[in-house]
Amino acid sequence: MPSSSAVGTPERIEVDAARSDVSEIASYLQEHLGQRTTAYLSGLTDTKVVGQWAASRAIPRELANLRLRNGYQAARIIVEAFGEQAARAWFFGANSQLDHEAPAYFLRHSTSPDTASVVVRAARSFAEVGRRDEGPEEAKRDTEHMELLLIDMQRLKEVVETALSKSPNRTQQDVSRRIDGVIKRLVGKVEATKSASR
Repeated sequence: MPSSSAVGTPERIEVDAARSDVSEIASYLQEHLGQRTTAYLSGLTDTKVVGQWAASRAIPRELANLRLRNGYQAARIIVEAFGEQAARAWFFGANSQLDHEAPAYFLRHSTSPDTASVVVRAARSFAEVGRRDEGPEEAKRDTEHMELLLIDMQRLKEVVETALSKSPNRTQQDVSRRIDGVIKRLVGKVEATKSASR
């Protein structure tokens, strides 16, 4: 059973992800990443479904289940290493291990266990690199990057809310296309910021 208070090794987290009921997985993600992010990374456009999963009133299809379980592992690794805000930012930041795609985007478009598990490996790598001691300049630069990511995450949230509220009949493809556009702009900003700070 996943627990937001119990710290685990990546191996323990993997076991929890495999053994836990999907309602517990959905609840954890909803609590730590938010309902909209959880819906996005699992491939949904209707955020209410996440609440139904968390309350055991609905069961995700196989592909959404795969994305949730891998998203849970990645989220828990990052939350336990750096906290909730860092995890939220990490899911929408460019990641070199994911062909410079954001982990949330990569998960959303994952269609097999092999592709979805790459996000977990990226989270492990991020946590390991982040645990190394950094000097004050690197810490300041990382903080600035994090602030930019958080601002862009808020913009992404606003785009999703606007897209869903303005057009309840909007197709999943339309919403996905708008979200993907925002994420690609975010990735470009992060890459530009990284290049400038080198």
